[in-house]
Amino acid sequence: MVFIKHRRWVIGTVLLIGVMLFNLPTNPNNGEVLMDGRILFDWIGQASYAYVDDNNMFTSPVIVNKGAILELEPGVYYWKVSGLGIVNQFKINSLLGIDIRQGGNKVNVKNTGNEDADIQIRSSGTLTGSFVLEKEDEKNIDDMKNIEVIAKAAEND
Repeated sequence: MVFIKHRRWVIGTVLLIGVMLFNLPTNPNNGEVLMDGRILFDWIGQASYAYVDDNNMFTSPVIVNKGAILELEPGVYYWKVSGLGIVNQFKINSLLGIDIRQGGNKVNVKNTGNEDADIQIRSSGTLTGSFVLEKEDEKNIDDMKNIEVIAKAAEND
């Protein structure tokens, strides 16, 4: 009888320690596809940090604290909480976004996407200029007649 009472104590203690060490990732969700590279990391559990990597073997992880926001480039990422837990995977899609505003004799072109943009300026069908806008950059160009702004994802070397 004494052995049975102690066995229950041991089993209960082991289960309690397991629950305390287990961490459940809650954000970003496993398999989630995101358009914004600003990612908030959160989980349920006692761990104070997590590992984030673009490799599921975590060969070059970035360490993030609970509730931290990390700025990531488009791609597939894996993350796990320290201690006992599971590995989650999420994806950040590329988003090409350009905002064009005309004012006075200038046209303002701003990159509002999450990747660099290759911009071509055409006037009356003729290429008159081209440049690369990095994320969140903007450029003023002279307003011309029949201006056309063409944007595509920039080639990264």
